[in-house]
Amino acid sequence: GSGMSRSNRVTARLLVELLRGMHLDPSRGPVYLASLSEAGENGTLQQRLDTLAGKVYGKSGYLNGVSTLSGFLIIPAEASETGKTRTLGFSFLFNGFKPPLYNKDMKRVQNALVGAIDK
Repeated sequence: GSGMSRSNRVTARLLVELLRGMHLDPSRGPVYLASLSEAGENGTLQQRLDTLAGKVYGKSGYLNGVSTLSGFLIIPAEASETGKTRTLGFSFLFNGFKPPLYNKDMKRVQNALVGAIDK
């Protein structure tokens, strides 16, 4: 869930489908991408994923014990097996964690997962 309400049951899969739909929309896609934070550059990702600057765009959040990161990983054409730029959507929703685990720990896991997708 998103942390907004106990009745909220938004799934990571649903969020990735939303991201996919936005990415595939030729009129809204570029505007949507530009609205997201860029890893290592600005917004909620300014201090995160700096080794993936220019490749990760997303939104993070933390509310009521739910830590999230959703967005896009862009794999440049020269690094792609197909020779074409690829855009991958991702969404990580963590809830139910308790001390000794904190939001900072969840952010580290999220960062590691995005890094693993880039491999």
